[in-house]
Amino acid sequence: MASDNVSRFARHTKNAGIFNAEDGSRFVRSYATNVAYIDPETKTVHPFEHYSVTTTRHINYIAGELEYSVGVVGELPYTFDFSPEVREASTKWRG
Repeated sequence: MASDNVSRFARHTKNAGIFNAEDGSRFVRSYATNVAYIDPETKTVHPFEHYSVTTTRHINYIAGELEYSVGVVGELPYTFDFSPEVREASTKWRG
């Protein structure tokens, strides 16, 4: 995975960012793992599961920077057709 597919912010620059998949999907990335789906239609960040304090801080920080809300853990809109590239990119994929 190329590092140029990850957008960074002023804080958490080394360990958190937004992974931009080739199909246009976007995910919060914490360390090397996609941990939440970014839904531009509802302006919500959907965490895949419960995470450590640090990863939760990354999710909340990026949601705040985007001015999005954070959805309930596990309420991922599974109607999306994620590409194999996106599934492979995340070790936390549940779909």
